[in-house]
Amino acid sequence: MSRYGFENLELYFRYAGYARHVFAISPADRDREGFERLVELALATRGSDIPLPGVLGTLRLKDIAELVADLDPPPFRRKATAIDYLVTVPDIQQRLGKHIAMRSFFALQPLPAEFAHIDVVSLGRSWAFTSEVVELLARTYTSARHAIEDEAKHHDPDLRSMIVGWELMTAADTPCPSCRRAAKRYNAEPPRTPLHIGCRCSVEPVYGSE
Repeated sequence: MSRYGFENLELYFRYAGYARHVFAISPADRDREGFERLVELALATRGSDIPLPGVLGTLRLKDIAELVADLDPPPFRRKATAIDYLVTVPDIQQRLGKHIAMRSFFALQPLPAEFAHIDVVSLGRSWAFTSEVVELLARTYTSARHAIEDEAKHHDPDLRSMIVGWELMTAADTPCPSCRRAAKRYNAEPPRTPLHIGCRCSVEPVYGSE
């Protein structure tokens, strides 16, 4: 931590859990600036400094074939076979540069020898899992705060007198079974949301007729 800083190591290990270590990071990506710092710290390389097979491995088989379509290559059915063919093409670097921005490719580098005892892949996967859990908890607490703020909007006596009940609105895409059952119940008082960790339900008032 003292050598590289928490933010840089967080990014490094978050990506280290992937099977591949070459990544296409566009300028608009929120991690782009972080990867550029990793290059400065010698924890990553970029662009033409990355071995060609690594860059080609990030492309789809269809995109790889298009790079040499004018050469009438044999049909590519496996990416490994396609890459073996492309690395023999004399001007493959120029062809690649016309289709993609090479500076958008970054490759993680091994940690210095003094940290060779660290299982980077396993640590990276654990780090990524923990990050997801922390983000889920943070979103849940944020939802709870928004729910309290939304309920406070309906404390006005005149407005409250028009409310005859409360409806639990589940997430439109993937509501959990528990929330679906809760949404079917009549609520004389506003349900307290979130109902569970990761709950994305909201509460809406039901107004009586004039």
